Amino acid sequence: MLIRDFINQWKETLFVNVKPQTIKNYNYLLKIIDTQFGDQAVENITVETMAKYLITQPSSKQYYVIKMLEMMFRAAYFKGIRFDNPSKLLIKPKQKRARPRLTAQDLEKVYELADTQLKNYIKLARITAQRPQDILNLKNVHEIKDNTLHIKQNKTGNTVDLVIGEALGSALSGRFNLPPSVDVASRQFTGIMRQLKPNQPTPTLYEIRSLGLIEHEQRGGNPQALAGHSRSMQTLTYLRGHDVTKKVQSI
Repeated sequence: MLIRDFINQWKETLFVNVKPQTIKNYNYLLKIIDTQFGDQAVENITVETMAKYLITQPSSKQYYVIKMLEMMFRAAYFKGIRFDNPSKLLIKPKQKRARPRLTAQDLEKVYELADTQLKNYIKLARITAQRPQDILNLKNVHEIKDNTLHIKQNKTGNTVDLVIGEALGSALSGRFNLPPSVDVASRQFTGIMRQLKPNQPTPTLYEIRSLGLIEHEQRGGNPQALAGHSRSMQTLTYLRGHDVTKKVQSI
């Protein structure tokens, strides 16, 4: 079957329950594919043929055409017309960069050099393991009842309940003197980290949450419940890459 004929048939299912703008985008890409490859048989087109055309196009256009080709060959596979997807060989694999993780030792060094507002932030972020904005909201949004802190997460709307022990009680005493914004806290934190580790990839402010979850797990707690995640895989993203062989102490 010619690619042109296949596209005309495929459109009948491709455009079902699709928004008008998406249909417009699909038609634009399918027209390119039809113009360049329409006279060739679906089962005969090769990676070399596609690459010959794509190499002449800007990278942004290459990306979307390849994605459309991938969808098309996938549909051809399910229709039994072709039993491979040659477009996959055109997709440049993503390079995964190791995320710099924050150690307890590094955080304690940052804490020593931080001003009072950032110190208060670090204490709260480390023991509650909440997102930066939720930490800053502690001064006016969240409730304390029956010796329990109820944190309503800004991103998910989930509520995390934390019994107020000695460490959390001490950290909460500084909740009215925190950095004015996440941006300010982030810049201060990053600036100190770069002083400590010049010319090296440095962890971000958000890594305090990861460290907090690790330490909570080491104390026998449930990191998923503390994070407010609905799926365990979300929590694992925070836990991966940390050295969990050593017990760490809270600030």
